[in-house]
Amino acid sequence: MRSGFLLFFSIFFSVYGLVNFYIGLHARHFLRAAGLAVGPWLFWPLFWLVALSYILSRFLNGRLPELLYHPLHIAGAYWLAAMLYLFLILLPVDLVRLANHFFRFLPGGESGLRLGLMTGFLVILTVLGLVGFGAWNARRPVVTRYDITVDKPLGGFDELNIVLVSDIHLGTIVNGKMLTGLVRKVNDLEPDLILLAGDILDEDLGAFVKRNMDAELGQLRAPLGVFAVPGNHEYIGGELAEFAGHMENAGIVMLIDRAVKVADSFYVIGRDDRAGLRFTGKGRKPLAYLVADLDPGLPRILMDHQPYGLGEAEAAGIDLQVSGHTHRGQLWPNHIITGLIYELDYGFLRKGSTNYIVSSGYGTWGPPVRVGTRSELVLLRVSGAAASARPTAP
Repeated sequence: MRSGFLLFFSIFFSVYGLVNFYIGLHARHFLRAAGLAVGPWLFWPLFWLVALSYILSRFLNGRLPELLYHPLHIAGAYWLAAMLYLFLILLPVDLVRLANHFFRFLPGGESGLRLGLMTGFLVILTVLGLVGFGAWNARRPVVTRYDITVDKPLGGFDELNIVLVSDIHLGTIVNGKMLTGLVRKVNDLEPDLILLAGDILDEDLGAFVKRNMDAELGQLRAPLGVFAVPGNHEYIGGELAEFAGHMENAGIVMLIDRAVKVADSFYVIGRDDRAGLRFTGKGRKPLAYLVADLDPGLPRILMDHQPYGLGEAEAAGIDLQVSGHTHRGQLWPNHIITGLIYELDYGFLRKGSTNYIVSSGYGTWGPPVRVGTRSELVLLRVSGAAASARPTAP
């Protein structure tokens, strides 16, 4: 397992370094063309400080004073989004330049220099526009509604209103007004039940505790309870037990490989995250084990942060599984990758008698930017009548 980690990080840092070096070469060329030549002894240290700032902030977290850590982390987060779009735009520009090398269809000389400068400015403005729009977009969550039906009676309830929130990523970037807005928006929906489907933390428990975010989350209100499961980021932080304690103190029930019966009418089952095996060496319990002693006549609602292996829930008689994790790629065109990895990377799917919902999440990881996706809360109206789920307008 350790060798697998080393291989992954070796590949990641190699690709990350090459992509940034490619962008850096273009940046130097543009500065020279604009008459702003900067010596390599100054340009490259400054460039790599920006390019590596997010990674450095993660490694130096807790070792740097907040005055240095915060701007380093924020700058690095935005650079991740800018880097993606710079690469995606510069690559076709270079392909055009390569074609021009053979077929000579672009002007040369002074006109060519002006065209190059105009192209450079256009690339910069386009990337700034995309990142700026994405930052604005990420701060404006929507409510996505689904009508869900299960094939079992809901006990004493004709209908359940459930709010699903995943991937809040509370920490240095997502906090304050966005968390206050989350609590207000959820409570305004007047849910019967609230489900927090993992990655509540961004990794760093310190910021969560320092800013009393547990007290803010404790303001969530639902008569049937607020339940949560861990995601991979709770494991990345390495402080799951302490985090679970803060959640329980806030009145939020952490379900880690266990089930609870709610109002003698249905079960809420929370799975441990599959990342636990990688970080602790301890795998989670099979879903069949978790449901073995449950009343088969009562509906089963499952929270599983990562939507892998959907067939397992179907085989275990789960009526509704809710997940997050994918962010739907967060930044276009990453949804192509998530669509290839997951059977369902976003939205609704029904397999047999099991309904699946995957949310794009409320917060963001890395850049506080969304392009091609929306931050969302999910409102599920669950009834016992047999019908198909359908999304309705926010």
